[in-house]
Amino acid sequence: PSPSPAPAESDEFGSFLYWRPPLPSIEEELRELLVRILWRLLPALARPFLAGRSRPLGATLTLSCPPGQAITGSPEPPEQHCSSADGASAGEEEEEDEESDDEGWITPSNLKEAQQDMGHFDTAPVGVQVGCVTTDFAMQNVLLQMGLHVLAVNGMLIRRARSYILRCHGCFRTTSDMTKVFCPHCGNKTLKKVAVSVSEDGSLHMHFSRNPKVLNPRGLRYPLPAPQGGKHANNPHLVEDQRFPQQRLSRKARQKTNVFDPDYLAGASPFAENDVHSRAAHLQLRDAALGAGRRRLNPNAVTKKFVKRR
Repeated sequence: PSPSPAPAESDEFGSFLYWRPPLPSIEEELRELLVRILWRLLPALARPFLAGRSRPLGATLTLSCPPGQAITGSPEPPEQHCSSADGASAGEEEEEDEESDDEGWITPSNLKEAQQDMGHFDTAPVGVQVGCVTTDFAMQNVLLQMGLHVLAVNGMLIRRARSYILRCHGCFRTTSDMTKVFCPHCGNKTLKKVAVSVSEDGSLHMHFSRNPKVLNPRGLRYPLPAPQGGKHANNPHLVEDQRFPQQRLSRKARQKTNVFDPDYLAGASPFAENDVHSRAAHLQLRDAALGAGRRRLNPNAVTKKFVKRR
């Protein structure tokens, strides 16, 4: 057989010799996407137009669509077309979801109800012409016992006032001095803060907590460390009248502050001699009134934390 004729020079790089499938076109996908977006936005765009018309809202609206699909009524895509009853039920569900979301929040509408649930006994002053306004709990209790009207800062009437006292769970005595650390009756460190309220007749009611962690057993599980001696001992505070060291400076450090000494130099002077060998200097004890003791040359210097001392 005769050989096939060679292609012409013009047909050497023709498309029929080097054919490949055409690249995919995104125009059709963009067109479909725009149509879907238009169907979703069409009800919102047509609502002001229908509201301005004089005809009733129940009138039908015919829209142009692809052949074979006639849409009458609410303009929705064919796959998402639903009745008006379904739309109303969806709106009700959205409202219920919004209401359920606001249940756990305190808003201006339910502020008074939340205050009542939390135990606030402030009520509106109905028929009260004269009242006393104070933020002192002790004064509020005295005024309530005297039968006078006590008003809060927000103008509400206070029926009962609640304050706090310290109660010893060892001897069951109470004290109103909140600065106490040890019980003034038994001397133990067993004072706990308790809320009390005074009613109109002057009776005192204590409100105890049911949380068992209120009575913390800290300090009762392990034995105490051995007591330390010396001028700068660091022992735990166990009783109220326990003696503690004065944490004074050494005699050499105090001699540097003698203003009548001819060689006296102020503590802030860069030529002042500092005591760096005494026990007080190692513990960084300093008399602020005299200006003596050990000073850190660089207050911004980084120091190591959690380092055990010998």
